[in-house]
Amino acid sequence: MHISNAAGQSIENFLLESLNKDRKVDGSKYLLRLNDNPKKGPKRLAHLTASEYCKHKYITQKQFEEYFKFTIVRDPSSRIFSFYRYRGFSSLLDFDGFVNQYLPKYFEEEHWFFRSQTDFIYDKNEKLIVDYIGKMETIDSDFSIIAKKLGIDFSVLPCDNTSIEKGFISRKSLHLLKKHPNLLLQTLSKPAKKPADNISMTPKSLRLIHKLYERDFDLLPY
Repeated sequence: MHISNAAGQSIENFLLESLNKDRKVDGSKYLLRLNDNPKKGPKRLAHLTASEYCKHKYITQKQFEEYFKFTIVRDPSSRIFSFYRYRGFSSLLDFDGFVNQYLPKYFEEEHWFFRSQTDFIYDKNEKLIVDYIGKMETIDSDFSIIAKKLGIDFSVLPCDNTSIEKGFISRKSLHLLKKHPNLLLQTLSKPAKKPADNISMTPKSLRLIHKLYERDFDLLPY
C-alpha cells in the first residue's frame, strides 16, 4: 500500500526495475496512473487503500487474501512536515503557519492524499489488513525483510520523489502563490529564508496534528 509521503514512489520504482519495467511505459498496468472517476478510487490510483483494491474491483477478494501485502509508515508529525516541504509551502511560510492555516483545508479537500496512514491499512473495524508494516525510520532494514519475502535482491533503497526543494522559490511554491494569493503578502512581510530542514512547531500545532491524525497516533508504533 503506497501511503502518501512515505517512500512509496521509491519502492514502486525499485520493484518496477526488478521486473525490468519502465514507469512511463508500464506504470499504468500496475495502477500507477491518474484517475478522473471518483467511483473508481482516488485521483492517483497508486494511493488506493487496502480496502479499495477489492471495493473498486481491481483485484478479487481471493487475490487480496493470497497476495503478500505490505506498507511503509512514518512518524505522523514527520509526514506532515514532508507534506509541508513537498507541496512547496516551506519556501513561503513557517511550519506552524502551514499546520494552522492550510493543513485542515487540504486534509478535507484532498483527503485521498492527506488522509491518515491507518486509512490505508486498517478496515473500518480497526482490523489490520496488511501482512507487514515497515517504518521509514528504519526503511533499509525493514525493506530487506520485504525484499526477501518477495525473492528480490536488495541492498539500499534509492531515494525518489524527495520533498527537498531547490532554491528559495520552487515551481511548486509559485503554483501555491497563484492558488493562495494571500501567501504572497505573508511572504513579502517576512525576510527570505531557506526551506526548513527540521521540524519545529508550537504545542498548538502539535495538538492540531494529533486531532486530525488521532488514529495514526493510536494505532501506529509511534
